[in-house]
Amino acid sequence: MKLLTSLLSALLVASVQASPAIVWTNGDKQISGERHSSDEIDSQSVISAAIDSSLDSSLVVVFLVGRDESGSDSLSSLASSGALPLVQSKYESASTIHHNVAGVQSSIANEARKLHGNVRELSLEDYLKPDQTSAKVLIVHASPKQSAELDAAVSKAVENKDIHSVILTAVRSVEEVKHARTLMEHEQAENIYKQSRRLANDDANAAAAQDMTGVYYVSITPNILAGVLFMIFFICVSYLAITCMGMISCSDVYAEKYPAIGREA
Repeated sequence: MKLLTSLLSALLVASVQASPAIVWTNGDKQISGERHSSDEIDSQSVISAAIDSSLDSSLVVVFLVGRDESGSDSLSSLASSGALPLVQSKYESASTIHHNVAGVQSSIANEARKLHGNVRELSLEDYLKPDQTSAKVLIVHASPKQSAELDAAVSKAVENKDIHSVILTAVRSVEEVKHARTLMEHEQAENIYKQSRRLANDDANAAAAQDMTGVYYVSITPNILAGVLFMIFFICVSYLAITCMGMISCSDVYAEKYPAIGREA
């Protein structure tokens, strides 16, 4: 039960951001690094580490589980439903457990061919057949509906001494694809903005570096000076207006008899 809880928590947490990957390594040579890794790593680096740690005659098998009907990471759902009991029993013997593998696609074989030329891509049904063509790296595609066959195949591959490394991972979810596209769009827009700003700054710096004659440093800018002068002008006008208003007065003498009409007072 403890192993199941650990496996479920690891895979479910990883499914929020990217696909998980469990790596088993046979022999004395182990893949370098900590056993549990939450740092983001791309799928090509995971396969490259397995190939580099193996011998020339050793085999590397990558089990790639497709998406489920909702487009989510199927490996997490299979683990949560208990459909991989044999994989669960071998979880503690895994060499490396990556919780955040980005960029896991169905075309992972193309990335593997960039690392090694002898790569073969086949389905789970073809992998279970007895006659196999020799290859350095096998990319085995499996459907979520083949959970029983996948569980048995992974367990048997881990126990096979002729196989140096076994990698179990899943195709990234649709949400991760959308997130990756959004990040790519933001990076492209940011790069365009930085490039335009860099070109403008370079032109200004180049023009300034060419001729420095007549360039002086002042303690106050024209805008600040204009603001100070306007403030002084506003204070003077306000003081003058208030003073004039204070000088307004009425007559202090009132005559009881008004002057005759037509005569001056």
